[in-house]
Amino acid sequence: MKRIFLFLCLLWAAGPLYAQDYVDVVKIGYTNTQISNEAIDRSSRMKGFDVSLLTPMQIAPSSHVLIGGDLSIKSLALINNENSTFYNTIIKFGVAKTFNDEWNGYIIALPKFASDYQRNFGSSFLMGGIAMLKNVKSETLTWKFGLYGSQEAYGFFGTPVIGLFYRSPNNKLTIDASLPLVADVNYAFNNQKKTSIGLDFFAIRRSFFIGPDSPTQLYVENNEISFTPYFQYAAADSKLLLRLKGGYSTADFGLFATSDSKMAGISAANIGDNRTRLNQDFRGGLQVKLEATLRIGARR
Repeated sequence: MKRIFLFLCLLWAAGPLYAQDYVDVVKIGYTNTQISNEAIDRSSRMKGFDVSLLTPMQIAPSSHVLIGGDLSIKSLALINNENSTFYNTIIKFGVAKTFNDEWNGYIIALPKFASDYQRNFGSSFLMGGIAMLKNVKSETLTWKFGLYGSQEAYGFFGTPVIGLFYRSPNNKLTIDASLPLVADVNYAFNNQKKTSIGLDFFAIRRSFFIGPDSPTQLYVENNEISFTPYFQYAAADSKLLLRLKGGYSTADFGLFATSDSKMAGISAANIGDNRTRLNQDFRGGLQVKLEATLRIGARR
C-alpha cells in the first residue's frame, strides 16, 4: 500500500506533462572505474554495464505513450575482497504531451528491482518516478523544471530538478542539463557535427538488497558523482552517437542492515540518518567509459 501511495503522490506532484522532439531510443555503455576501500591497501576495479531503452508511441497529435526499460549491472569487490554483482532493472511507463508552442511535459513511472538477485528478486521491488515540465523561451533556449523520487532500501530519495537546454545559433555548442542529476556540454568542430568534444556530469544514489529476504538481510547504498570529458563521433546521419569518456568518479558503496533505522535523502542531504555503516568508505578514481546511443528526432 505504501508503494502505491508513493506512486500516486508522484503522479499528483507532476502536474502537466511534457514531450521533447528527440528521443534516445537505445543507449549502451560499459564503464571501468578505479576504486579503493580504506580498509584495503590497494585499489580495485568496478565494472559496469548499462542498457537503456525508450520507445514513444503517438496516441494523439500532441500526446505520446512512453515505454522502455533500463538495466544496470555493477561488479566490484565489496565484502572480504570477494567480487559481488548488483543489478538494477527499471521498467519505464509514462505519458508525454505538448500543450502549446511554449509548454510541454512528461511523467514516467519507474518501478524497479534492485539487488544481487540471490533469491530476492521479488522482495527487491521499489517504486519511483520522474515528472518534468519544459518552457520553450526561444529557438535556442528551453528551461526545465521537474521532480524525481524513488523508494530505496534505506527509505526514500527525492530531489527537485532544474535545468536548461541551450543550443548556440551556429549549432556547434549544446548544453543539456537537468541538475542535480545529469548535465552534458557538447561542442561540435564543424556544422556537420561528425566529431565533437564534451563534458558529462552524472550523479546517482541507488541501493541494492543483498542475499535472501530475512531479518538479517543487508543492502548496499551506491552514491556516485562522475565528471567525464569525452570525444564523440556521430555516424548514420548523426543518429548513432559513439563516445569515448575518461574522467573521475567518486563511487562509494556503503553496507547497512535492512533492520537498521530508515532515513530520507533529499538531493545531497540526509534527513534522520542514524544508521550504522558496516564497512569502510570507498574512494573513487579514474573512470573510463565506452558509450553508444541511437537517437531519433532533432534536439530542441
